[in-house]
Amino acid sequence: MNQDQALKKIDKLKREYHEELVRFNNYKHDNLIEFFNTKAMPANPLQKELLEAWMEPRNKVFTYTGANRIGKTTIGAIIAFATMIGEWPWDHTRLPFTHAEPRKIRYVGQDWEKHVNQVLQPALKKWWPKTRKVKIKKNTLGVDALWTDERTKSTLEIMSNKQDSELHEGWEGDLIIYDEPPKRDIRVANSRG
Repeated sequence: MNQDQALKKIDKLKREYHEELVRFNNYKHDNLIEFFNTKAMPANPLQKELLEAWMEPRNKVFTYTGANRIGKTTIGAIIAFATMIGEWPWDHTRLPFTHAEPRKIRYVGQDWEKHVNQVLQPALKKWWPKTRKVKIKKNTLGVDALWTDERTKSTLEIMSNKQDSELHEGWEGDLIIYDEPPKRDIRVANSRG
């Protein structure tokens, strides 16, 4: 092989490497949840502590409180989606459940216009893996209010702390996530399920 052929081969390998790197970065961007809690995207210490506690079946109620920007909405979205999928997406560890039925999750935001539309919805869209098909239904306000994982048939229902508590009554499910502290009557209505 002469020098020109060697240089062409090196250029070809560089192009292939660059194309593969672009494909990987696109995949990572579209499937961030698969990289969460790894060296590529480590959970913060509080998130890590919550994820470890989540694996203990004796634990039933969790709180993750603190200032803005400590990852409350992120960890809520990740736990909601992992519960729907049935495992941690980054290492495929099965989550400890007592039944094999599709999971029912509620995620309660403060209000529809500001909190759910501007904070919760973008976080959910960011963390849902594009490798999984999801069916999304909008509510009458145009919010993506019901997410169904097409593989597991698990659902995520988005609700608001500003709704009448009667709308939260009668629900039966596996997990309720409050992105902000709920009103007492909302918490009581949901906890009955």
